[in-house]
Amino acid sequence: MTDRKLHLIFDHTRTPVEADPAWTVLVHESGEGSAHPGISSREFYGNGYELEGYDFCLWWHRLLSQPGHEGKCLHDLASWEGHSALWWSHLPFLYPDFGIFPRALCARQAVSLFRKGEISEVVIQGNESPLADTLRENRLACRLDHEPEMQSSSRLRGRWKKIQSSLHWFILSRWWRWRLKENHQADQSECLLYSIWPNEWQLPGDGSHRYLGDTLEEVLDHDLFRVVRPLVYCAPSLQDEKAWKEFLHHSLISRQGVYGISYGSPWQVRKIQSWARQVEAGVEKWLEQCPPEQFEFKSVQLGPLFRASLIQALRALPLLVLRYEALKKCLQEIRPGALLLKDEVYPDGRLLVAASKAAGIRSVSLQHGAIYPAHWCYIMDREAQGISKPPLPDAFGVYGDSAVQLLSERGGFPREILRAVGARRFRHLLNCRVSEELKSFRGENPLVLVAGQMHQDMGRIYEWCFKLAAELERVRFVFKPHPRDLQRKSLLEQKCGGLRNTAIFSGPLGAVLPLASITLSGHSTVLLESVWMKVPALSIQISGETPAEWQLRAGILRVVRSYAEMTTMIQEILGGDFFHQGDFQAAADYLEEFLGFSACQTFQAVSDLFKNKV
Repeated sequence: MTDRKLHLIFDHTRTPVEADPAWTVLVHESGEGSAHPGISSREFYGNGYELEGYDFCLWWHRLLSQPGHEGKCLHDLASWEGHSALWWSHLPFLYPDFGIFPRALCARQAVSLFRKGEISEVVIQGNESPLADTLRENRLACRLDHEPEMQSSSRLRGRWKKIQSSLHWFILSRWWRWRLKENHQADQSECLLYSIWPNEWQLPGDGSHRYLGDTLEEVLDHDLFRVVRPLVYCAPSLQDEKAWKEFLHHSLISRQGVYGISYGSPWQVRKIQSWARQVEAGVEKWLEQCPPEQFEFKSVQLGPLFRASLIQALRALPLLVLRYEALKKCLQEIRPGALLLKDEVYPDGRLLVAASKAAGIRSVSLQHGAIYPAHWCYIMDREAQGISKPPLPDAFGVYGDSAVQLLSERGGFPREILRAVGARRFRHLLNCRVSEELKSFRGENPLVLVAGQMHQDMGRIYEWCFKLAAELERVRFVFKPHPRDLQRKSLLEQKCGGLRNTAIFSGPLGAVLPLASITLSGHSTVLLESVWMKVPALSIQISGETPAEWQLRAGILRVVRSYAEMTTMIQEILGGDFFHQGDFQAAADYLEEFLGFSACQTFQAVSDLFKNKV
C-alpha cells in the first residue's frame, strides 16, 4: 500500500503546501489567483472528462427529479406558483470551474485512485468540510488544512448584512423608483426591457451592454421597439458598495433603466418564510426515506456533498422567491413589449424567465458566449417532466446551426425554441474605433493580445506570456483581463509596470483586435472574435482537456499545450508563413456554420424572435 498523499488546493490565497506537483490538484473556484505548482482539476479527471461529466450532469438532475417522500421529488417540494424555486438556486447549476461539479468529480477520481492503491490520503487546502466528509464516507482518509473563521465575527457580519440587505431592498430601491418615476411608468408596450448585471456595461468604453449592445442598436434602428431600457434584476452587492452605486447610476440614470427589486414588498416576507420552513420540513422527510445507494454515482458515495449543497440552496430560497415576486410585479405593472436576456441557463436568468412567464411577458434570450460539449450548464434531462424542467425563454437565439444541433441533440433543449440568428455582437467589432494609445504603443512592432478568461489555467497562461515578453523585446504584449477578474487585474498592472513592452487594457475588444498580430486565450469566445476579425489565434489548453469543435475547425486557430509549443507557434505566425489562403477560407466557412455570419447581415432573424409579442 502506498503512502502517497493527494493534495486538493481550493484556497489559493494561502501559501501552497509542500507537495509533489504531480499529485497536487488546483481546484480553483473561478480561475482567479496566482498559479501554484500542480495540475488542474481537468488534468486530474483524466481522458474520460467529457463522458464522465455528461453522465454526472444527468445523474445530478435526475437525483433532484426522483420521487421520494409521498411520491414527490425535490422540485415538487420547492414549488412556488408552479415553478421549482430550486432552479433559481445554485443547486442544479453545473459549471466546469466552480460549484458542486468540480468537487463531485474530484471526489470520484480520488476514490478511484484510492481503490487502485495509488493514494492513501487526501489533504484539502481550504474549508471544504462536505468534500472531506464525502471522501471519509468512501473510507478514504482526509485531512483539512484551513484557518477557521471566528464564529462571533461571522455572526456579527451576517447580522449586519441582513440589516444592509433590508435597507437596500425596501427603502433605497424604492427611493430610486420614486426619483425616476418616468422610467417606471405602467404599460410600456413599446419598450423592450433587457437584463443587466454588474460588469456587463462596456466601462471604460462607450457604456453599452457588453453582450447585447449591438442587438439593441439594431432593434432601435429598425423600429421594432421605440424604447429600450435595462432591467436591474440583481440584488445589491454588499461586497463593493462603491462599484454597486456606479453600476446603479449608469443603469438607472445614464441608461434610464428599471430597478426590479424595488417592487418587492416587506409584507411578503412572513409568507415566504413560512413556505420556506415547510419546504425544509418536506426535504428533511425526503432525505430520511432515501436509501444511501440513491446518492451513489458510479459506486462512489456523494451523499455528504449533496446534502450540504441542498442545505445551502434551501437557505437561499427565501430571498430568491422575494426577488421573483418583485420582478413578477415589476413586469406586470410596466408590461414591456418583451424581455431580452443574455443569460439563459444561469440561476438568475432562469428566475427572470420564470417571472416573465408569470407576468405574461415574452422572453427572448441570446447566446452570449461559446457553447461546447463540455459546457455543463447547457445539459438538461430531456426526460424530465413538469417543474423538473428548467424555466426556458420563449425563444433562444443562438449563433449558428451547429449550436442548434448541439443544444437539441446533446443538451436536451426543445428544438422549437432554438433559432440561428448569428453572433450579433461580433458585428460590433467592425465599427469600433482603434485605441490611439495602443496604436502608439504598438508602433511598427507586432502585437500579441492576451485575453483573460475566468478559467483555472489563466494564472499559468499569464505567467507564460510575461516570460515570453521578457524574451521577445521587439514584440508588444497587451493584457486584457476578464472584467470580473478584479483580483488578477491588479497583479497584471504591477507586472506590466516592470516590462516596457507590456500594457494592460480594459477597453472594448474592437479597439485592440485590429492592431493585433495574434490573440491568445484559454478557450474564451475572444478567440472566435479574433477569427472574425481575421487575426490568427492560439487556444492555450494547459489542462489537457478535449478541444471543442470550433477550436479545431476555425481555420486560423490552433491549440497549444506547453510553453515551448506556444513560443514556437507565436514565432512562426509572426514570421508570416504559417497560415495560408486555405486556412483563411476554412475560417470563413466555419464562421458561417458556427457564428451564422450571413444571418448577421440581415435583421429578419432577430425580428422573428419577437413574434407573438404579448
